[in-house]
Amino acid sequence: MTSQIHTAAFNTIGAVDQWMKVIGNNVTGSTVTGFKGAKVEFGEVLNMQMRSGAKATDGYGSVNAVQRADSGIYVKGTTTDFRQGSIVQTSVPTNLAIDGDAFFVISRTPVPTSMDDVQFTRDGDFHFEFLPGDLPNTGTYRMVNKEGWFVMGYNSPVDVNVRPFGTPPVESQGTDVGAFQTVVTNGQQPPIGLGIQNIQLDMVRNPEAADRLGFDARGLLRLNGAAPKDLANNDANMHVALAKFSNTQGLVRQGGGAYFKYDTVAGEIFAGTAAKSDEPGRVVGKYNTIRAGSLENANTSVNTVMPEITLAQKSFSATSKLISVGNTMIDDVNGLIR
Repeated sequence: MTSQIHTAAFNTIGAVDQWMKVIGNNVTGSTVTGFKGAKVEFGEVLNMQMRSGAKATDGYGSVNAVQRADSGIYVKGTTTDFRQGSIVQTSVPTNLAIDGDAFFVISRTPVPTSMDDVQFTRDGDFHFEFLPGDLPNTGTYRMVNKEGWFVMGYNSPVDVNVRPFGTPPVESQGTDVGAFQTVVTNGQQPPIGLGIQNIQLDMVRNPEAADRLGFDARGLLRLNGAAPKDLANNDANMHVALAKFSNTQGLVRQGGGAYFKYDTVAGEIFAGTAAKSDEPGRVVGKYNTIRAGSLENANTSVNTVMPEITLAQKSFSATSKLISVGNTMIDDVNGLIR
């Protein structure tokens, strides 16, 4: 009996310890832009049925089964809370917030070649960095995040007739331009298709790019209110790319909890541009707009986490007392033996 008490108590304490680590991460992440909190799911280690139940008959009524959790609880899993955080205004025109449920697409390289290069985030703390060219008074403005990763977009005129995927049904197609491929071969992650690349501006053709950049609700880049020029000196439609997933919980948390990697569990990827609410079936743009000059706060805070901290503390204290009771029982039994 006492050994069962100890086993159950120690298993439960281990689960509470993991719970406290998740809570601690939620607290520290509350100051991180775009951070998404996590929740713990518990399960019973082992359930023992001491007596089976019986259904009602003409001779007697029903009898419920007698059962108990034999060995405490464990952490069954964790889920990410993807609810939107509050959006606050900033004085930086390249700070972007998504009003909706999509993600920005970030890459280690200007043109990603595989999903290993890519991460997804709600942290829109972006800026344009200047990369000098080989000749005087030349160079490129590249849109990057705080870590220097490249912000992905569509740097060409948007063709509303182009569909993003080759296989899904028409009603699930949710974007304006072709980008991510959804074909999975031999369980491998889908590759990146053509059409998505870093948002860049050539300084020679866009001399005002240093301080006159901005974005509209569609994530469309504007230079002093007009379209910037591409390398052919034509007006360019540069949209910030957004992505959604058929199973968002399948994304794998990275680092501090504001960035996520793709996993095949996340299923189909829907990529596109924001604010296309007038076009039915556009699952990316229909529910997402870009708010320029703004950032999304973490969806956790000390105030919201405090009740969970209190509950975890009480659970730990109660389980510790259970161990103490078990030790007292052992001492009493040993005293009787002597």
